[in-house]
Amino acid sequence: MAKSAAATFVNRLAGLIVLALFSSISLIILWGILGFLIFIGFWLLIIFGFVFLGFFSRFSKKLKSFEEALYMYKSQKRALFSALFFSVLVQLAANLAGYFSVKSLGIELSLEYAFFIFPIIGFLSFLPISFNGIGIQDLLYRFFLMRIGYSDTVALGASLLYHIVRMIVSLIGGAFLVLDRETLNDISKRKK
Repeated sequence: MAKSAAATFVNRLAGLIVLALFSSISLIILWGILGFLIFIGFWLLIIFGFVFLGFFSRFSKKLKSFEEALYMYKSQKRALFSALFFSVLVQLAANLAGYFSVKSLGIELSLEYAFFIFPIIGFLSFLPISFNGIGIQDLLYRFFLMRIGYSDTVALGASLLYHIVRMIVSLIGGAFLVLDRETLNDISKRKK
């Protein structure tokens, strides 16, 4: 259980690191020194989280086994590199999909601002407080797009378009998963 939790955590952490990196670089470009200070503050919080885990794992067997499973990845540099590499590709594709979805509606948005807001929207939308980000994503689109002068209706339209894009991509991925399972079943039947 601890190893499964650690693997999931490392996968999510890789995604979070990439999201934070995209957003932080854009924030530094947009806000200069203030963006840099926020960037430093975020990474200090990440470091504090690991220190916190190390301290409290002494008092809990579950936390200790989770910490040990997590630190097992220190020697798995190739696995960590792969997780980060694929996280960069996935997050790059997701942010560009958001950017081009918004641009397709005639919304003028700089690439720096897009790479600042879409990682934040993506991260907060996938917190387990809503179903697939519905509601949260819409509020965040309104918040960020109204800040640069677009109406409530346009912002919600952009959010709806991105929901549709994500749904189409998920359906295509689901089709590949089903086809892959059928291929695996055929191969296993032939071996028998």
